[in-house]
Amino acid sequence: MRTFTTTRVPDMFVWLLRQESWLHRQLQQGALRKAQRRAMQRFMRMYPRWADSLFDDFFLSHAAAPVLAGYLAAQRPSATALAAAWAAQCAPDAQVAARPVSLGDAAKAAASFLELLDAELAPYKAIMS
Repeated sequence: MRTFTTTRVPDMFVWLLRQESWLHRQLQQGALRKAQRRAMQRFMRMYPRWADSLFDDFFLSHAAAPVLAGYLAAQRPSATALAAAWAAQCAPDAQVAARPVSLGDAAKAAASFLELLDAELAPYKAIMS
């Protein structure tokens, strides 16, 4: 015969696991947002030209968001993927060749931003893994 304990405890355990994973995701997302904001502030001071070239907060929260979401899965995105997202945001594919800034330059800027973001995420290492 099944008792309350044998039927409810497994359900309660599963519920607790779901709550813990939800809380963990919330903490990760909050840490990533805070680190992105701080890294972007530093990036804009170091590279004002790139900030003027739409490598800014709007870019991070829209076109770059799927790329940067890799941090939530403990996978650092590549600078090339971030640069490609920036290029896609700036112009249609037909205009990529006519753009005054090369994708290689954008990848270097993206690598610099990712280094700043890594430094800002360092205090949150336990949360992000």
